[in-house]
Amino acid sequence: MSQENLPYNSIIDNIINSVCSIAGVEKSKIFEDTRTREFVMARQIITNIMIEEGFNASTAARTLNLNPKSAFVYIAKHQENMERKGYNEVYNKSLELVRSNTYLSIANEGVINSINARVSRLEAVVEHLKLLILN
Repeated sequence: MSQENLPYNSIIDNIINSVCSIAGVEKSKIFEDTRTREFVMARQIITNIMIEEGFNASTAARTLNLNPKSAFVYIAKHQENMERKGYNEVYNKSLELVRSNTYLSIANEGVINSINARVSRLEAVVEHLKLLILN
């Protein structure tokens, strides 16, 4: 299954965008079979943040066009990779950015719901006023 056939998930998109931004890699190349160090590291970090955020290895593999074995290897080597300064820094900064963006999304959702409720109340008032004016 190609990455384009997966349903959109804002959390996964947030993870991928955050890691690509912090790691300084081009998002479109994350899904390619390139083996350069920076792209492999970005895929490792994306996989492990997805696990941290409650996704499973199969979803991570499908999202990144990996074979499932690669995703499991990325997960198994995560603690070892955390000892490497570059990996550790990108992972921690990316995770922080993912979580702050998720918090903002939740906060924005609350604001949007509040605005929608107000609009609904205003629409009801407008309808009531129309009835009063027309009668």
